[in-house]
Amino acid sequence: MPYALWANICISHKQTPGVSFGSPEWSMRIEMADLGGDFHGIVEARLSEQIILSKQSIVVPGGRCVSLVSVDAVIGFSEFVVKIDESYTPGTCEFDVIMNHEQEHIRANLSVMQNMSEEWRRALELASNSVMPIFVPAAQSPDHADEVFIRAIQSHPSIVLVRQRTESEKDFRNRQVDMRDDHRRLRACRD
Repeated sequence: MPYALWANICISHKQTPGVSFGSPEWSMRIEMADLGGDFHGIVEARLSEQIILSKQSIVVPGGRCVSLVSVDAVIGFSEFVVKIDESYTPGTCEFDVIMNHEQEHIRANLSVMQNMSEEWRRALELASNSVMPIFVPAAQSPDHADEVFIRAIQSHPSIVLVRQRTESEKDFRNRQVDMRDDHRRLRACRD
């Protein structure tokens, strides 16, 4: 039987995948850096997406039908790198004020994911449910399906949109943190 016919047979093995969603543990690292005098400090926040799949593999003539059973996703900001200009000495008033300000940025980033967790869950459900079973020829490993399924989930419009919205909300909240800071606390250290 031609490959395309076997691929069509696999559609009968379509399931509605279960989805679990959580946030990662996060860490903070402090680095002294030459920020060129433009900034006192900055926070680099990385959005990590870890997706673990469970699949079902059913043997059919010529290969296997592999379908997605569940998705376990851990998505959020997992690593914060706080860079403080090397002109500031740890333990000084100025350093502490800058560090407190950068920690406000970290809290802002964490609140974005907390507020958007349901939106992420819904996007993952939509994306996962759109993944169709695939036919894997006998000569290939069924693990090949992982790459196909993950790529389909990560490129699904609902995931792309919620990722963009998360980045946009992160930028907005960080601008709010900076707008609230008029450097009075830093100037008070110098008085």
